[in-house]
Amino acid sequence: FTDRAAETFFAACPFDFGTVNYTSITSVCKSPYPREPCCNSFIALTCRYITYFNDQNTTCADEMFAYLNNAGAYPGGLFANLCVAGPEGLPC
Repeated sequence: FTDRAAETFFAACPFDFGTVNYTSITSVCKSPYPREPCCNSFIALTCRYITYFNDQNTTCADEMFAYLNNAGAYPGGLFANLCVAGPEGLPC
């Protein structure tokens, strides 16, 4: 008998977040990463894709964060920690 942890699989995101223009965030969210301009621009862009972003059964949120962090050379977890959403998610 071997105790194996259940693996969780997520469906591929049906939207290509690699095609998104992240300039609306990267142009205003610069080190030292002030909360207001960073979060306001993050929320404005993310809300355009909220259906995909909030789908916890897909890899969409992870993909968007990866592309955004790459576009702005942001430290991992910046937006998740800086722009804390409520239990209902982002205020779109």
